[in-house]
Amino acid sequence: MQHALRPLSSVGVDLRLDPDDTERSQAFAPTAIEAARVLAELAIERAARGDAQIARQSVEDATVLLDAADEPVARARISLSLGEALLLLHEAHRAKARFAQALHVLEAEEDLAGSARALLGLGRALHMLGDAAARNAFEDAGLLYEDLGDEATVRAIDRELRALEAEIEESPRSFSSHHRIALRSPE
Repeated sequence: MQHALRPLSSVGVDLRLDPDDTERSQAFAPTAIEAARVLAELAIERAARGDAQIARQSVEDATVLLDAADEPVARARISLSLGEALLLLHEAHRAKARFAQALHVLEAEEDLAGSARALLGLGRALHMLGDAAARNAFEDAGLLYEDLGDEATVRAIDRELRALEAEIEESPRSFSSHHRIALRSPE
């Protein structure tokens, strides 16, 4: 399905240099990356306010713009915001994909802050999906935030980890041998 972009003005973004002027300035027209960044932030804002329809449309529009851009680091950073919006919209599978893509690029760039944010988002998406791997993502994010000296975020992650422990019980890593013995026929 081909997705058509709506004008940014339809979601409350005014690109005119002078709001009273009726002529748009081409010199200040945003790049696809800048427009995607605005749309991603708008998606977070609208999702937080409970306006899911505009938030989803903003995510879709930003995604189209990002797919056309060839700036991997900028795309990764905007994907973090899109992932956060998707979490607010309870679209954990899509958020997980955004955070995983961003993490891949930001780790390669050795961007600790971006990687920490991606791991935290990935942990939240995995938690929403009921995946025990969320614990590892939260722990790794906590370590990075600790390295960055962000104690407030480290404490917040610790609280999320405690809540996670109460909700998700990790499945056993192996089966116990007595089950296999019980299934054998006697000789």
